[in-house]
Amino acid sequence: MLRQDNFASMSDQELIDGLISTPTNNKLHEYFFNVKCKKFLKYISSVLYNEENHDIIVGEFFEYISNDDWKLLRKWEGKNGCTLHSYLAACSM
Repeated sequence: MLRQDNFASMSDQELIDGLISTPTNNKLHEYFFNVKCKKFLKYISSVLYNEENHDIIVGEFFEYISNDDWKLLRKWEGKNGCTLHSYLAACSM
């Protein structure tokens, strides 16, 4: 079982594996969406919407990347120095 204090030290692939294999792991999902992806989701929220809608963006982003059995996450390969964060930010714009 993953502990929340270990999430920050997880590699991108470990995060993907955890998100895909434990879809009910609320602590991992909370870390991923509210900590790991917070900056670029806040940016999207401020550019496309007003700041009050940040929670809506997080929900929509969750639906977007979990769609079709997490297909978007499964496609990430991490080639050429592409981090999961940069991949998701590019896919979200």
